[in-house]
Amino acid sequence: MNTYLDCFQYQALPTGVQVTPFLGNAFRFAGTQAAATTTLSVPGNAVTVQMNAYATLYIFDGPSSEVVQVSGTILPGATSIALVAATQYQHLAGVAVCSDGISGSLGEQILTASRWMEDEMCYQPLWSTTYTGEVLTMPTMRASIDNRSNLHFRPRHFPITALSAISIQTSQQNIAGYDPTQAIIDADQQTVDIPNLQVVSNTQGQAASSIWQPGLSRGNNAWIVITYTAGFAVGKLPRTVMRACALLTSECFQQLENPMGADSIQQNKRNVTFMLRGDQSGESLLVKQARKLLSPYVTQSF
Repeated sequence: MNTYLDCFQYQALPTGVQVTPFLGNAFRFAGTQAAATTTLSVPGNAVTVQMNAYATLYIFDGPSSEVVQVSGTILPGATSIALVAATQYQHLAGVAVCSDGISGSLGEQILTASRWMEDEMCYQPLWSTTYTGEVLTMPTMRASIDNRSNLHFRPRHFPITALSAISIQTSQQNIAGYDPTQAIIDADQQTVDIPNLQVVSNTQGQAASSIWQPGLSRGNNAWIVITYTAGFAVGKLPRTVMRACALLTSECFQQLENPMGADSIQQNKRNVTFMLRGDQSGESLLVKQARKLLSPYVTQSF
C-alpha cells in the first residue's frame, strides 16, 4: 500500500479544510516498530482520544504504508496499542499515524487520493519498485535495434534507476541473456540504450562474446524480457507529487459540501464554483490542477 502524504503534511498545506472532525489521534512513532508485531509502542502523549475495538489506525510510511485495527479499548495515555493482526512492515521512528475522527477519516481520504493518483492519473506507482519479467516487443516504438546495432528500449515504468537483467527471445527455444552492466540510462530516466550487446547466456550453445543470436535482426520480431527498478526512493519524492495528493485529498472532502457533484452551489449571497463554465470533463478545478502537476509522471501507452 502506497501513500504520498501523511496527516501532518496535509495539515501544514493551505488546503482550507478543517480536519478536526476527521482526525482522532495523530502522532509519530518514537521508536522502531518491528515487522509482524501485534503491539505498537507509542509515546505517552500519543493517544488523546479513546479508541475502541476494531478502530482503524493509518500508518503513513510511503511504500510501506498500511492500515491496522485495534484489538481492544485503548484509553488516553496508553503507551502500547494491541492490534487485531500483525503489521506487515517495519516502521522507523518519526513515521506518522492517525485514527478516524468523529465525522469521518482524513487517513482514508489520503489513501483514496494516493490510489487515485496511481490508478487513474499516473498509471504506475511512483515509489521505487522492482519489475520482474516485463516483456517488450520489437521492432516497435517501445523497443528496437538501430542501424548501428544499438539496442534502444523504453520500459513501461519510470524514472528508471537500475537495470538488473535483460534477455532477448526470438523464438520459444532461442533465448539469450545479455550483460545489463552495459546499459546506459538516459538523463530523463525513461529510456535505456545498450551500445554493445554482449551475450552472457543462451540456449543455443552460442559463444559468450557474440553480439547476435540466431534469428535476431532489426526487421524480425523479437521480445525483450527485462528486470529493472523504477520510481523514487524514500526521501526523494518531488514536492509536486505531494501537492497533487493533497489536492485530491481535498477533492474527497468536497463531496461533503457538494454531494451531488454540481458545477456550482449558491446559498444566499455565497456562490461556490467547482468546475469551469462549459467544461464537459466532469472534473473539478482541484482534479485538473492535480493532473497538471502529475503530467510529468504519466506512463505512455504505445
